[in-house]
Parts: sequence; structure tokens; C-alpha cells
Amino acid sequence: MTLPKLSLLPLFFTTLTLNVHSLDNGFPRPPLGWSALYGAPFSTVNETIVMDAARGLVSGGFRDVGYEYVILDDWYAVRDENGKIAGSPVTFPSGMASLSSYVHSLDLKFGVYSAASQRTCGNYSASQFLEFQDADTFANDWKIGWLKGVVSGAEV
Repeated sequence: MTLPKLSLLPLFFTTLTLNVHSLDNGFPRPPLGWSALYGAPFSTVNETIVMDAARGLVSGGFRDVGYEYVILDDWYAVRDENGKIAGSPVTFPSGMASLSSYVHSLDLKFGVYSAASQRTCGNYSASQFLEFQDADTFANDWKIGWLKGVVSGAEV
């Protein structure tokens, strides 16, 4: 048996995904979507990659079968001159509110990662001592639908 060429694997995966039906067993469906942690090489994440991933969920038919999240997992957060969390102006020049708005315009949900420490694993700004301020920014300015965090080394 010959293995399919790498370029055929996304089509194969899409076909399998479109033909899968979830069980009606009383358990909620886990959140489905794209995460920068697994969808891009570490520390190369930028606005273009996230937007391309969002468009891919739609054009590939994934959104229509329940893949609804685009998660920015590390490698984005800096503090502005007032200490407010922001996207790096180098890799996210349009800003996080604009990126979130774009993701939402595709009928997808936007999420981010932060940690209960001063720095993330990728050495970007995290939320320690600024949790309430950052939560307000995430919810009200960026309109995120998912916050992934780490507390004492355990994901929450």
C-alpha cells in the first residue's frame, strides 16, 4: 500500500471530518478549532497566520461541522506604555481588537492564552497581579470567547 502524498492529507482529513457524527450521550462536545500552539511553529505566530487559519476553517468546511475557535496561544502579549496588555506591534500591527473582529466576522470565536505568572513560557507578558485588568481587556476590548490559562502548572 502506498501512503498518500502529504498534499492529499488535508483533503482526506476534511472528508473524514465531514462524515463524522457526534454521539448523543449527554456529554458536551469539546471545543473545536485551531490553536497557534499546534498550528504554527513556535514564536512565528503573527496576524497573517491567524487570519489565514480562520479563513481556512471556513473555506475548508470545518466551521460548518463545529470547529468554531481560533486560539492565540502565547507569543503575542506585550504591555503598552500604560501597562495594559496588548498584541505585539511587530507581529500584530492591526491590534488584537481588530484581529478579534476579523475572526468574529467569519462567524468564529476568538480566544487567547495567558498565565498566572509575569511571563509566559514563550517569554511574553502574562497576567500575574494584573488578572482583573487583563480580564477586562480580553472580554470588553478584544471580545474573546475563550481564555486559556495556566495556574500552578495546571491548565484551566
